[in-house]
Amino acid sequence: LGLDKSVSFSTDERGLVITVIDNVFFDSGAVDIKPRALKLLREVAQFCKDTDSQILVEGHTDDREIKTQQVSSNWELSMLRAAKVIRFFIKEVGFNPKKIYGAGYADTKPLVPNMSEANRSRNRRIEIVMLNEFWKRSPVTSTTTTNLTKLDLIERERHIKEEDIKKLDPYAIETTKE
Repeated sequence: LGLDKSVSFSTDERGLVITVIDNVFFDSGAVDIKPRALKLLREVAQFCKDTDSQILVEGHTDDREIKTQQVSSNWELSMLRAAKVIRFFIKEVGFNPKKIYGAGYADTKPLVPNMSEANRSRNRRIEIVMLNEFWKRSPVTSTTTTNLTKLDLIERERHIKEEDIKKLDPYAIETTKE
């Protein structure tokens, strides 16, 4: 697709990471996906759908603050861009919405120091992570949640405190439930 310098593939503890430099998908400061990027994004989305992977879409910015009519901060920009990619996966290729997650990191996870325009350009990116088995079970991506009542939380806190006391003093007196 003529984008070999703008797209990279790597692996880390989370799984396969597809990194796309932001100017491929987005104009500076914008949140709408460029029409010329749709073919690439469709191929990536279809590949992810065919592998039945769970996906984490991350938006990243450089350290230069942004404030436009559309977005008021780098946090907002990174999250909105990730959301646009997720929406595309779901609407355009029918990706299962229960298997895709998003995050916006603003400038908190740079690839390289923001010391030059070239480095800033590398830090402005979208990462599409095909999650491995460990991360699929992570609390961040877990699809099963438990609704805890206030009483449950108090009981857990009490239990944790008792465990801490037992670790400090093995001869501690057992407390009784009332």
